Amino acid sequence: MRKIIASMNITLDGFAAGNNGEMDWHFSCWNEEMERNLYGFLHSINTGLIGRVTYEAMSHYWPAAELDPTATNSEIGLAKHMNSMEKIVFSATLRNPKWSNTRLLRSIEHEAIDALKAENGTDMVLMGTTLIQSFMQLGLVDEYRLMMHPVILGSGIPLFSHHNGWLNLDLLESKTFSNGVLALRFSNKRKYCHHGRSI
Repeated sequence: MRKIIASMNITLDGFAAGNNGEMDWHFSCWNEEMERNLYGFLHSINTGLIGRVTYEAMSHYWPAAELDPTATNSEIGLAKHMNSMEKIVFSATLRNPKWSNTRLLRSIEHEAIDALKAENGTDMVLMGTTLIQSFMQLGLVDEYRLMMHPVILGSGIPLFSHHNGWLNLDLLESKTFSNGVLALRFSNKRKYCHHGRSI
């Protein structure tokens, strides 16, 4: 059965973006180590689960990136992979998605997600803060891959703000890059605690 993996860059104080969705805080940390780590992970995935806002941004970026004459070979290779992989976009409002290999689901239903996990293929990656939060609330995330940056924003869009109680995780892997970024991989124990009681 395929796993659902939430992948996200976050700050030390738990934010996935600035107050207006800014992501520039992590650009200064980006280096070849992180590129190899991210590209290796994405090349191991052939299905992306994407929210509408993230989908619309990516559907404009990646097709153009594949044709960018200034892009490196690795960047073009990743763009080709992103354009060819299956995209499943969750949206009640999106009409006629144009990006190649896109499936549209109107809502997050347990039966539909179970059917996706039972299909042949690699694990699936969740893309977008809001969609990750929705899957977390429904207990549908199997694994978390977090790139924790040595940055404190103080305010912004938190990754875990909509989760009730606490969630026990197992640390599967950790790696420290030369720029101070931590690559953390956790599995979900699927045991929730709320007000001191395990569920």
